[in-house]
Amino acid sequence: MATESETTIVRSTFCRICESRCGIDVQVQGGRITRIGPDKANPYSWQDFCSKGRSAAEVVYHPRRLKWPMRRVDGGYRRASWAEATEDIARRLNAIRDRFGPDSIAAYLGNPVGFNGANVAWFASFVRALGTNNMFSVSSVDQNNLERVCYEMYGRWLIPLVPDVDECDYFLLVGMNPAVSTFGWIHNVPNGWRRVLTRQADGATVVIVDPNRTQSAEQASRHISVWPGQDWALLLAMLAVIVRNRLARFPDQPAVTGLGELDRLAREVDLTDLAMRCRVPADVIESTARGFASARTAMCVAHTGVAHNGEGVLAEWLSHVLNAITGRLDTVGGRRFEPGYTSIKDSFGTSPPKPSRVRSLPAVAGARSLAELADEILTPGDGQIKALICNSGNPVISGPHGNRLEGALAQLDLLVAIDLVQRESHAHADWLLPAAHFLERDDFLPIYSSFEDQPFAQLAQAVVQPPDDAREEWMFFRDLALALELPMFGPATASMTPRAMWKKLVDDGGKLSWSDVEGSPHGVVYGDKEYGRLAEAVATSDGAVHLAPEPFLQRVRAVLDAAPASPSPDWPLLLSNQRWKSAMNSWLNDTPTALKRQSANTVYLNTDDAAPLGISSGDVVRVSSRTATLECTAEVSSAPRQGVVILGHGWGSRVFDPHGAEPPAAYGVNRNALVADADVDPLSGTPAFGIVEVRVAKV
Repeated sequence: MATESETTIVRSTFCRICESRCGIDVQVQGGRITRIGPDKANPYSWQDFCSKGRSAAEVVYHPRRLKWPMRRVDGGYRRASWAEATEDIARRLNAIRDRFGPDSIAAYLGNPVGFNGANVAWFASFVRALGTNNMFSVSSVDQNNLERVCYEMYGRWLIPLVPDVDECDYFLLVGMNPAVSTFGWIHNVPNGWRRVLTRQADGATVVIVDPNRTQSAEQASRHISVWPGQDWALLLAMLAVIVRNRLARFPDQPAVTGLGELDRLAREVDLTDLAMRCRVPADVIESTARGFASARTAMCVAHTGVAHNGEGVLAEWLSHVLNAITGRLDTVGGRRFEPGYTSIKDSFGTSPPKPSRVRSLPAVAGARSLAELADEILTPGDGQIKALICNSGNPVISGPHGNRLEGALAQLDLLVAIDLVQRESHAHADWLLPAAHFLERDDFLPIYSSFEDQPFAQLAQAVVQPPDDAREEWMFFRDLALALELPMFGPATASMTPRAMWKKLVDDGGKLSWSDVEGSPHGVVYGDKEYGRLAEAVATSDGAVHLAPEPFLQRVRAVLDAAPASPSPDWPLLLSNQRWKSAMNSWLNDTPTALKRQSANTVYLNTDDAAPLGISSGDVVRVSSRTATLECTAEVSSAPRQGVVILGHGWGSRVFDPHGAEPPAAYGVNRNALVADADVDPLSGTPAFGIVEVRVAKV
């Protein structure tokens, strides 16, 4: 008979690395994960399963994983208890708040928090109870533009609009590379790119708008190589073609306003000027606009490439406008609103933005831009940040001008990091607190209820226990709130549990019961797709979708009045970005599987740019901007457009060894160090990661 340590069991759950949230089967023997594969019994989400999910256990068993709370003492770290950590952090936060006010305490929310149902709810509630206006979020590096557009157009900080790919005849995909990154971003379309290609095989047109020749562009019906930062000009030109040729059409719902303002804008712009700005021939613009408008069904979708272009709000806005004026909004084959199993009113608010202290940038969805964090720490005055709680994030790598931010973090009176390992942003942490990995906790993600391609819900089950003294993050925020006497959940602060919260949300929603969720280990599809439900989510004062928000009209006219920027002799190239399938932002580049596929980030140069510089593939080169100089290996390629270089993000973070004496490990270089934190989209505060002026020289 097999002993308990020899018995192998398989537990079904789902991955929590990206929006795909693939169903996975985890094989466990003797309490240890031995294999991870796709859960093919999952009726919805397993088909984007990739190497990141397959190798998730490499993070669970990371050799430098934090195992217990650690306190900085005499330049090193000593083991402590959770009680000691909570007491010391509460005492110091109280002293800072009493002396400098609640805004002197800041919080940072990293990407993994968004895939941790308990963490995001308890952390947000803790920050609100603390009374600080200084919540910073990783969303500001790519999502703020969409959120600002949703607020101005729909009255709510986020309304996910899911691409209805199976009924679409014309795909206009801007700033996205779904062959690598899947089709999900603020929506989830499982197996989305393969489904798009199936539509293409049946006659649909797929247009990829990207400066670079990506894998997706290779497979597209048409690749439009737009100049970086000028997506808005291309989309505005398409709007003008559609309006001037009377190709617009509108369904009865949802109600819209601003048609007169759009008509005036479309008729006053100079199409020749817009074509020159985006460097796309006028005939290509016209044929694309006509094809999009005349197709039976169509969608325009903008992703993170648009978000990073300096005028991401304008481009995102115009993508929504193109859908609206051609009848693609919340209709079959366009972009639809999925009501979900919880009310969107419980997830995404409507409060107006508050300007920041130093640079007066708007808070988007209640959070400050990461590009402002260094200024808010370094600039004296009321509200100067003195303490930071860094929750599952690495802002020095994720944000712009990392060297400046790291220097600012070193000046804090208190820095608390809760994470799986100690990374670059935690180099000066006073406390290191060990978090639970997603495979070590139960999880439910009601925030994604309206993100789904079809009505779907799944409760994730923990498959193994956290190591040693690691804990789920929500428990720390509960205990810290109690120590600070913060009324996080009123009288229920001490007794509230994630499962109790999730049960109430589901049962109150009325779409399915919590027992349905608990009884479906592979997830449950609880209904059919619906169309025409967007109006119930709109929260504008008149209940209509506002197609022409005044801040956007003012900004687009200001940009049109200014001469387009041209590369200078000192900085002749523009730095672009790209994602690799084996990595995820700043926290999955150091696993054995990721390193086997790619051990560092490489800078890609166009053949015509490399030749005059004497650069060949394999050469070590210096990439310099106004803020930093990096050394990396070059690859000469036809992928970048001439005048553009590609260097992937998320690399260059040190991983420390607070338990031992090994030196920090690091792979690749931090390309975001080349980005100035002053260069942001003025409407959203999003850093201009994709249009950085650089020069490249052979070492």
